[in-house]
Amino acid sequence: MQTTRIDINKKIELLEQELAQLKGQLAKEKTVSVPEPFQAVFDEAERKVSDYFSGLKFNPQEGTIQIDDERYILVRASSLSNEFFENFAGNLPDKTKEEAFSLARDFLFDIGHLIGMEDAKRVHNKINLNDPIEKLSAGPVHFSHAGWAFVELLPECNPSPDANFFLKYHHPYSFEADSWIKSGKKAEKPVCIMSAAYSSGWCEESYNMPLTAVEISCRAKGDEHCTFIMAQPDRITHFLDEIGKGSKLSETIEIPYFFERKTIEEKLKSNQKLLEEAQAIAKLAAWELDLETRELVWSNELKRIYGLEDQPNSPEVYQGFLDMMNEDDLAQHRKLVERAARFGTEYHFEHQIRLRDNSIKWIATNGIPVTDKEGKIYKIKGITQDITSQKDVEELMLRNDNMLKTAQKIAKIGSWEFDIASGTLTWSDELYDICEIDKNNVTDLRGEFHSKISEDDLETMNLRFQKCISDGTTYNIEFDITLDPNRKKTVYGMGMAHYNRKKEIVKIYGIAQDISESKRQNKALIENIKEKETLLKEVHHRVKNNLQIISSLLNLQSSFIENEEMLRLYRESQNRIKSIASVHELLYQSDDLSKISFDKYLKKLVDDLIISYFGTENKVKLFINTKEFFNIDTSIPLGLLINEIVSNSLKHGLKNEANEFIYIDIFKVKYKTYQLKIGDNGRGFVSSSSDEDPESLGLMLIKELSEQLNGEIIKNTENQGTHYELVFKSN
Repeated sequence: MQTTRIDINKKIELLEQELAQLKGQLAKEKTVSVPEPFQAVFDEAERKVSDYFSGLKFNPQEGTIQIDDERYILVRASSLSNEFFENFAGNLPDKTKEEAFSLARDFLFDIGHLIGMEDAKRVHNKINLNDPIEKLSAGPVHFSHAGWAFVELLPECNPSPDANFFLKYHHPYSFEADSWIKSGKKAEKPVCIMSAAYSSGWCEESYNMPLTAVEISCRAKGDEHCTFIMAQPDRITHFLDEIGKGSKLSETIEIPYFFERKTIEEKLKSNQKLLEEAQAIAKLAAWELDLETRELVWSNELKRIYGLEDQPNSPEVYQGFLDMMNEDDLAQHRKLVERAARFGTEYHFEHQIRLRDNSIKWIATNGIPVTDKEGKIYKIKGITQDITSQKDVEELMLRNDNMLKTAQKIAKIGSWEFDIASGTLTWSDELYDICEIDKNNVTDLRGEFHSKISEDDLETMNLRFQKCISDGTTYNIEFDITLDPNRKKTVYGMGMAHYNRKKEIVKIYGIAQDISESKRQNKALIENIKEKETLLKEVHHRVKNNLQIISSLLNLQSSFIENEEMLRLYRESQNRIKSIASVHELLYQSDDLSKISFDKYLKKLVDDLIISYFGTENKVKLFINTKEFFNIDTSIPLGLLINEIVSNSLKHGLKNEANEFIYIDIFKVKYKTYQLKIGDNGRGFVSSSSDEDPESLGLMLIKELSEQLNGEIIKNTENQGTHYELVFKSN
């Protein structure tokens, strides 16, 4: 045992001597190659870093490696290079080779960049470096001493503390490239990831600004050098393209960014939140069904849709979902899932579910089969949307559409729409029925429709249609369509322009109504009215004739009367009968049997009265001012009343002298209310109050007739002559 301990001590002494020799050599040998302008500062860095590494101590008994009280570790180069990439890819069977390589590269870059930053921070403090270029110069020296690689800075380098910062350098003995080369494997892409990351991390800490590095050629893939460039992240592509001399090198080289994955994850989390909010607003959710385990993975929104927020993802949840469907929907769902699992068929399915609170929802589901690397379908992914609101709206629209169709059918009104841009003509079902065109067997709708219209009607229709398109003029048209040689329909059509937000006419829409039956009914009604008018005219004619016979009989009878008073009474009765007969005569002669022109009636009535008293050569002037029309119920009593007043004027007020006149004004004062003003400029008269006085009969008639007209007559004798005013009602 004593001999062994002595031997060990001797060996330790030898090792320490060798280590001392190595340290001496380390201090003398160059660990970095730099352009001449930077030589002095890098020489100083080599001295300080070499002094730092001269404190290297190996202590296997404690399992430590220390440099100036800082612990270091030795790691096999291959474990962080070719072997790492192989093992990393082996643990990601669902990723392609390129996807696995990218993930491993990002992982190594993040670690290497962070290590470079922390080593720089520690070494800067240890050897008291402050200037950015001094801090940077210690990096390649430390890099070399730590066994990463020898660094050769190229003349193009410009380590300025701004956006123009640029380094280009070789790693002649990169540990990563050497690992790949020694393994006998050739890389497809540059592999010196940690070297690029560590150097960019060190320089970022030195200059206190973001930097990244990318390997543009690599010995591991057969290039002559492991060459790198370093710059600010937003400038690196610029320098790559400059180096590529127009070949867009930035498009062929993947640029790593420190902790880009973390940034992406944060963005993904933010996007995930936005997605969940969007799903909640749209009531749209994602799901994934494992066909082997029947485990259903739901998004939170899907759980809310199904009212299962408290349920974990499990096969029981899938069964709970199935239990919500009725038997028919469940059978259809299973059929669609089975078809998707067997044949890879995508599906869309709308169905109802009954929730735990017995409420009903409408659900729309889209499913897409997913295959593994071997092409085997192992899961179904999809989306589900709560479409209850849409279904309610669809049901309401369908109900309204059915009501509209029913109304159109009852009224025989069809609707149409013409899209100007596409030239598409769309008809409602009722319009097809009106024109008797088979909706399912027509290829040229406009041509078929136009063939049923006469040339004149079609020309008129086209002119109005084109004007509506050009300036938006609404048009109406009535035309006939010929269904067969012995059958036609009359159609009323209307077209209107539809404008977009830019006030441009984009569509013409309108209606077409079958008015054949209403036209036939109107024709029959008009014929019926004409028949009745003919009969009514005949009645008026006969009444007028009968009254004239009575008047003639009175006239004949009066010829045998010698008593003047009795003769006067006969003549007054005869005039009253003529007044009534004139109404019937005018109605018989009129085109409108419901009313007569009172102006025309009064002229005949009063002219006849004046002639009956003063003859045809009379001097009395007549002034009539009215444009009113009255029906027979108003005309007869009003005519009789005027007959009595005019008769009194002719008997008692006027002498048939020059400048004598009678005036009659009738005008409307308000709805169904009129005013009569009538009088003369004669000497006036005073009537007796005796009921036996013959003159009192006329005044009694005036009073009775005014009451019959729902009015009250007022007599005025203050001015010259006799004047009356009457406000009366008329229908």
